Amino acid sequence: MLFKNQMKTLALVSALGVVPLTANAQNTSVDLQINVEGIGQQTGEVLIALYASAEAYKGGERDNGLNLVANQSEVSGTIEALAPGTYVIKLFHDVDGNGKLDKNLVGIPSEPFGFSNDAPAQFGPAKWEDAKFEVSAPRAEQTIHLSK
Repeated sequence: MLFKNQMKTLALVSALGVVPLTANAQNTSVDLQINVEGIGQQTGEVLIALYASAEAYKGGERDNGLNLVANQSEVSGTIEALAPGTYVIKLFHDVDGNGKLDKNLVGIPSEPFGFSNDAPAQFGPAKWEDAKFEVSAPRAEQTIHLSK
């Protein structure tokens, strides 16, 4: 009888423990709207990569992303149901549609690009510290201006 009561208690505690975690996860997801401004040539796509850690950013392993058709001077898209936290966005306008950031002979990008917070790219990609932003509200937003 004691074992049976312990099992009922354990089942009740487990059930109560799971419900708040599930409800909490649903209530804390964040939609991130990304606005890209300064699209000159209205061809191709804007390829957006979202990183959730400095290690992923440095290693080029994106956590999420979007592809937006570049058919206007400004485009927007939303990444839904993100966990609250610190993120960085890296994006570029793939003008020729080849799926990669084209560079000149010296390695300087020849297609427009940008980073969250409009962080500057000096001698390589923007630094994590300059581009990072917090996602913590029910809806977050970043506006990024493309380089010329």
